Amino acid sequence: MFVIIQDNHVVLGPMRWNRFRFENFLEEECEVTFTLETKNDDNIPIIVSDSIKILPITGTPDPTFNSKTQMLHGPFWEFTDSSAISSYQVMDMSIDAVRNNLLGVASNERWLKTNNTVPVTINNIEYKFDTSTQTTHALHQAITSNIQSLNWKLNGEWIQLSSNNISTICNAITTHIQTCFDWELSKVTEINNCSTLAELDAVEIVTPSTPNLTGI
Repeated sequence: MFVIIQDNHVVLGPMRWNRFRFENFLEEECEVTFTLETKNDDNIPIIVSDSIKILPITGTPDPTFNSKTQMLHGPFWEFTDSSAISSYQVMDMSIDAVRNNLLGVASNERWLKTNNTVPVTINNIEYKFDTSTQTTHALHQAITSNIQSLNWKLNGEWIQLSSNNISTICNAITTHIQTCFDWELSKVTEINNCSTLAELDAVEIVTPSTPNLTGI
């Protein structure tokens, strides 16, 4: 990677060596006609004029930072005769930015958990039922139509669900979904009540657990 510097300021880059891009920039922006080699695989610094150079970049290790409440700001530059040295500094994010990020994380975690499976034990065997609209609609329809049994297929296995089984599964899914939304609402309240970065950093986004409900 290279930069073009003029009067100790980066005016182009960082970017890979690109002879025609560099020559065109020098001519149009710096009013200098200069011919470059097609390649510069050895990262050789190019002295265009007393004030203009094309320098390879030497990076420095990024400082340790808390990605939850901080970000890297930069790059900042130091120049030697042979390279441009880039570095980054740690900067606190705004409270609003951190709050919005956490709200998004909580919402996404709730969505993932809501759209997962719900474990229900029927006849001493644990089955996992999905929470899709198709599943919930079929179960509700069976209940409202007073259907006494349903043939159901899970992971290639056929099982027969009694009316009690159907109600248990339907209740399990409803409870699971409500638990997930209750959890997200509690996190939204907790996050919105934070007024400092330290308080926001202490917020833990842990998805709600789903209890195993036993069917009859």
